[in-house]
Amino acid sequence: MSTTYSNFTQGTGDNANNAVEFSKLYDPLHLLRVTQTMMFDKFAQAKFVPANSGIKTMFAFRYRNLRPATTPLTEGTLPTESSIIREKVEWTVAQYGAYTTYTDVLDLLDVDNIKAQFTDVLGDQAAETADVIIREVISAGTRVIYANGATSRATVASGSKKIVVNDLKLAALKLKNAKAKKYTSINSGSTKIGSKPIRDAYIAIVHPNAVDDLRGLTGWKEIEDYAYSTDIMEGEIGSYGDFRFIENLNAKVVDVDVSGTNVPVYLSIFLGKDAYASVSVRGKKGTEMVYKPLNSGGVENALNQKGSIGWKMWCGAKILNELFMIRIEHTATFDVGTLIKYEDNESDV
Repeated sequence: MSTTYSNFTQGTGDNANNAVEFSKLYDPLHLLRVTQTMMFDKFAQAKFVPANSGIKTMFAFRYRNLRPATTPLTEGTLPTESSIIREKVEWTVAQYGAYTTYTDVLDLLDVDNIKAQFTDVLGDQAAETADVIIREVISAGTRVIYANGATSRATVASGSKKIVVNDLKLAALKLKNAKAKKYTSINSGSTKIGSKPIRDAYIAIVHPNAVDDLRGLTGWKEIEDYAYSTDIMEGEIGSYGDFRFIENLNAKVVDVDVSGTNVPVYLSIFLGKDAYASVSVRGKKGTEMVYKPLNSGGVENALNQKGSIGWKMWCGAKILNELFMIRIEHTATFDVGTLIKYEDNESDV
């Protein structure tokens, strides 16, 4: 048996309300939950939407390297002047948001501290929204390795090509030969703008289904075997060579049709520093919780029967340097489908 209030459906059990003061208390908690939960944003070059600027197009600069100057100088003669090439990379940001309503009856009778619970759920939604938006951009890069000798995404799927040691070695060499720098710090998971130091490495973001195959590779090192433990990153599962691996359920998976059967192909992302940029939620007005109490509104809420809680954020991402990132497309031994229960699931299983 369930009871429905506005857009919220609850199970049995109506007890006294445990309400608390909301707006000033829970807005920073919402922001903290968003920044801590996001993963792809942590490895981006962070950009911010300037408040009251009217700007929707962001940009970043990248510079080309100069060749070594190996010609000896001639006395009294200047050498050929070096030409520094700066390239401007632009992208457009957009605003995203969602909300839910609650009623005065729910606020009065529900056993939960309902507005606090809504804040948690909406915070998770905001974080996942931003993560997926950034993921879609960086998963579409032009540099790709098809696992275990495959030549296309289709042959990865049809041949059930798991990730192998040579794939990781090749990815590392491609990043090194592009002079991609390793990460020595990542964006902090807080509402403040800042970073925290880490042991230098390239970063790999992989789906949980791929982890068991990685652990079977010769040379894989579990985090329990690290000689250090102070800078282990959230979601870090281990390392191989120059890479530190982060598991994230939002890592991209695509279904490829093989003789009428959908075969999941995993797009694992391998990153050097400054490979891409994102509009972070940490900046002013980057993300905002919007709370409308029961006594808000005009005649449309004449009896103070409805309030709402929502969020809105600016978000966008752009690959800054294709050479500083690469993805490996592969299958996995264990293909466990997403088991998250969303609000529009028909089954309770």
